[in-house]
Order: sequence, then structure tokens, then C-alpha cells
Amino acid sequence: MLIEIEEMKFKTKSPIEINISNSAKDKIKECWNSFIKNKNNYWDGDIFCVTDIDLKEGSIEIGKTKYSSLVYAKMAKDLTIRSLFASILLMTKDNKYVIIKNNHNCINLIGGMADKMDFINNQFFPDLCIKREVLEETGIDLTNPKQVINYQIKYLKIPENGENYYPIGILYIGKLNFTSDEFKEYMNNKKHDNEISEIYYLKKEECLNLELTDSDISYLKEFVLLESNG
Repeated sequence: MLIEIEEMKFKTKSPIEINISNSAKDKIKECWNSFIKNKNNYWDGDIFCVTDIDLKEGSIEIGKTKYSSLVYAKMAKDLTIRSLFASILLMTKDNKYVIIKNNHNCINLIGGMADKMDFINNQFFPDLCIKREVLEETGIDLTNPKQVINYQIKYLKIPENGENYYPIGILYIGKLNFTSDEFKEYMNNKKHDNEISEIYYLKKEECLNLELTDSDISYLKEFVLLESNG
């Protein structure tokens, strides 16, 4: 479910580390060892996740755990981990949405999970997160008017039914100062990280007609529909 927002207040959980029982830690370790078998591109680093949302107050509380806890929560039902991410729906000057296929072969938007670099004095700033992710993945500076006409925070993605595994998203929209052909040429000539395997430039109806799998972005069609009707 997407909720339209203008801003959110972010506060850090105290203590920031999420408390996990010893028995759960043993299950997480076993699950992690199985998960990384024959995989090379995963490591068990810190992730930031949402521990509480107060929509009336407009606030989100953020804690920290390990990536292995997230993997376990996705596979099991006895641990709740809701990772925090930011993503952006970019549109070109000729009104095409920029949709990517990531390095796990999943359809997605440009963006990524919150990182320690997105915190100042223990406070999370989603703008730092989305600027960093866009710069890393495309080389685009969201604050450069030669590249981006405008961008803004727009939606909060939250669970509808209290699922134990459900990423919480801060969603942005942005208008590129490129046509789709110009941006395609820019990306073809620009070195970017390996998180993007393909880029699509799609009109509204093409986005809404995409055949998405369970591994693909779950909120893409809702996002596009809300924006195109807005």
C-alpha cells in the first residue's frame, strides 16, 4: 500500500541494535549458511530496518540488524524484519518511465536500502539515501538541473496485512532533463555499477501491462497509476 506523504520524521531506536533471542540467532545462522552456499555476491553486513511506524505522528523508528536476519525473516514466519529503502520513479522529458532489471534479473526501480552513510548524528535522511543510490547506479546527480528538472518525496510504502517480512519504502518521483533517447545514450556511454543489467523506457500503458513475477517490484503498477492520475 502506498500512502502519499510530504515528509516523515525519522528517529533512531534506542538501543539501535534489534534484540534477537539466542535460539533465533541459531536458526538465523543455519539459514544463512544454507543461503550463501554457492553464492559469491552476498555478505552479512548491517542493515537498517523499521521497528515502528506512527502515521498519526508521521514518524518512523529505525533499528539495525544483520542481513542474515532479513534473509531468515523472508523464509520463516517467527521473526519480523522490515528493511528500509528509498527508490525513485524517474520520467524522461518525452514522458517515459525509467524501469530497470537488476543484477538478480528482477524488474525494479533505481534505489536501494538505507546505509550508514545516510545518517547524520544518528538521524536518517532519505534524501541522502536516494541521491547516493541514483549517483551510484547511473552517475546522475539529482541536484544538477542540467540532468534533473525536479524530484521530490512522494509516497510511503507500508504493509497492508502486518506481514513479518515487508520492506518499508520511501518513494520519490523525478523528472529527468533528458529524452529517453538522450538518457539511453548517456547510460551507454557512462560507467555505472553492476546493479543494473537492463534499462527500459516505458509509457504508462506499457508499465501497467508488464507481466511481473513474485521476485519483481511489487508496487510498480500502483506507483505508476497513482502518478499518472495525479
